[in-house]
Amino acid sequence: LVCMKMFKAGIVTRCMVLGAQMLMTPFLAAVYAVHPRAVHRFVGYLEETACQTYANIIRQVETPGTPLHGAWSELPAPDLAKAYWKLPEEAMWV
Repeated sequence: LVCMKMFKAGIVTRCMVLGAQMLMTPFLAAVYAVHPRAVHRFVGYLEETACQTYANIIRQVETPGTPLHGAWSELPAPDLAKAYWKLPEEAMWV
């Protein structure tokens, strides 16, 4: 939600996210009813991939000369993130 608001996701992106949620929720619920370990393994894989992705983004934002450093190194945290995570007013994106 924070990213979609911060980067002003268009209608196509919003529809794709909503569609993926509408398809994956009943599918994962059905798989969980039959084989819960498979869903737990899948969620663990998603979490591991997310952590690797976030670590890579942070590394690129903090490395001078990379495109993300130029674009995001001075970007303030959005108001929604500051309110939700109770961040200080001077909080940055990374």
